[in-house]
Amino acid sequence: MILALWETIRNSKVEEHSSRIPQEWLIPIDKLPSDEVQNVMDVPRTCGILSPRELDITEHYDARNLAAAIRMRTYTVLTSCLTEPLFSSALARAHHLDAHLLRTGSPIGPLHGLPISIKDTFHIAGVDSAVGISALAFHPATSNAPIVDTLLAAGAIIHYNALPRQREQHIRPYPQPAQQRAVDRGR
Repeated sequence: MILALWETIRNSKVEEHSSRIPQEWLIPIDKLPSDEVQNVMDVPRTCGILSPRELDITEHYDARNLAAAIRMRTYTVLTSCLTEPLFSSALARAHHLDAHLLRTGSPIGPLHGLPISIKDTFHIAGVDSAVGISALAFHPATSNAPIVDTLLAAGAIIHYNALPRQREQHIRPYPQPAQQRAVDRGR
């Protein structure tokens, strides 16, 4: 079978994304709900990946309370994985913010240490902003969108670049590889 150019690009991008996600962060296949399951709210609790402390964070903190807990040094590095993982830069940013807080005693801004995802429509320097269009893949942005600079100035940690939901269906291979399903179901 001969793949169209867009399919080749899509497959390369899916492979690149999968390679950036550590194996231990993936939900084991036997812990995934079947495709017929509509409500996946219990997956974080039943998947076996999250520790009791991580479950406490995901179940009991909204963004405001989590930002406050980070400022109070209750929590530090927090990341998640999705479409365009930026884990290396997110971890480096988290360490920088922790060092700043330790050194100065004050946060950089109101979002200090808060993990933020950015939709693929907003440019992040060095990251693809392809919005699911194969012709735009592997052409990273040369500068940040103003909203990205604003979030960074407020102390946020950008930990992934995600596709707009309506475009996501167009870059997934069909059938989806189990690894990609595991990432998608982790949302």
